[in-house]
Amino acid sequence: MEILSPAGSPEHIKAAVRSGADAVYLGTQHFNARQNAANFDMQELENALKYCHARGVKVYIALNTLIKDCELKLAEKEIVAIARLGADAVIIQDLAMVQLVKDIVPQMPLHASTQMSVHKYRWQCIPADDLREVLLPTDKGTCSTHRTFSWIHLRQLYRSCVPPISAATSSQFL
Repeated sequence: MEILSPAGSPEHIKAAVRSGADAVYLGTQHFNARQNAANFDMQELENALKYCHARGVKVYIALNTLIKDCELKLAEKEIVAIARLGADAVIIQDLAMVQLVKDIVPQMPLHASTQMSVHKYRWQCIPADDLREVLLPTDKGTCSTHRTFSWIHLRQLYRSCVPPISAATSSQFL
């Protein structure tokens, strides 16, 4: 089991690491669903990666929004920078982003975001080798999880440690 903590700012990184997180996830200035967080510019991301890796903590970068065609060049630039800095994985919502990361940095581990609205039939279109880990929303039950993923061999299923939000504001309904 891995303790995964959100980290919306450099202060949150330090708090998560001091509190025993095995991994943190954070967003940069683009392509993440946590736009109300402080988020990280590339210099702050580099510092966060150094801080965490020096302490044995993994860093996952959230690229968990839908991208538009006009954003593809910026997304490519972001993916290259994230890989160059040494991120441990990216968390993705958009299947186009899955393909983009695979094309640019094929060795980068991909994790499925809760924003993908994990449902059995939707997941059958994704080859098992593409996504290594899945972050589940807190409202998915254990039985549902087992039925949903019994056909795919994942290294890890995560349950978000963030309190669930109401159905009216859930990413599944936006």
